[in-house]
Amino acid sequence: MSYTQIVEQGKRDKALAFYLENGTTFYIDEDYCTNPTCGCNHVLLRFLDVRTIQENAKAAFSFRLDIETGKITDREINNKRIGANRLIDEFVNDLDNETLDRFRQHLSQAKQYGRQHYLDYIPEQVMDAIAEGDITPHAAIFGSADMGALAFQCSSNDYLVLDYYNMDPQCFRHCAYLQFIKIKHKQRTQDVLFSIVLELSSSEYTIEDIHCNPEEAHELVNYFIRSKDALKVLKQHYSQMKSTSREVRKKHGGRLKQQQPKPVTVGRNDPCPCGSGKKYKHCCLKSTLRP
Repeated sequence: MSYTQIVEQGKRDKALAFYLENGTTFYIDEDYCTNPTCGCNHVLLRFLDVRTIQENAKAAFSFRLDIETGKITDREINNKRIGANRLIDEFVNDLDNETLDRFRQHLSQAKQYGRQHYLDYIPEQVMDAIAEGDITPHAAIFGSADMGALAFQCSSNDYLVLDYYNMDPQCFRHCAYLQFIKIKHKQRTQDVLFSIVLELSSSEYTIEDIHCNPEEAHELVNYFIRSKDALKVLKQHYSQMKSTSREVRKKHGGRLKQQQPKPVTVGRNDPCPCGSGKKYKHCCLKSTLRP
């Protein structure tokens, strides 16, 4: 989307202009990816001649700029008489830190816009998972912007926690499903160590699918949950995911109803369908019996 569509008039920065020695002036339109799950660092710069500018006008030339590396891709030249390749190289070579910081800020605003309109970006397979009430990763909907808060270092090793949530609106368990991953920088690999079900209100947890020493797993979990910031982020993510489930079903209710599986009868002593591993009577049955 164009930066002018992302930020309201009166709150946005003034547009950039590019001046040629012959008096020609180009208005520079900045287009950004607003998908919150995309980690791109690009801005598409479209150079529009102010003498012929109009709605949906074709740019004299355009290119995609990687804000972090300065690499140029996707050059498109519609006016070959002005020496566009030379002008592009000149523009990029003269970029200063102030302009690059501008692009970074605008990209951040674009991603924030995307997070506020996240329903427009939910992939089809994630929609299906929500329809089925599956356990879904927060990053699949809202991207990786908050993942830094779920990374930590313990005993000189780096770890990352991926958080998943039950999207069934009938499940009232206040919990997160967490996957602990060890980052091996030298080998450039990641090892999944274990998973837990964490009760967000009490910080009680159950370890599942373990691939390491149980003592190491407990040490990592206790180190992680002592971080107030991490728990705060998880609680925020829980609320976001439950809200997403409700909003998606409200917006696409008709389609989702057709995709939902047939209801099944769950006995009191059967495993809870939410996947907690507990008996139904000790888990979601309590919530369904609330007045």
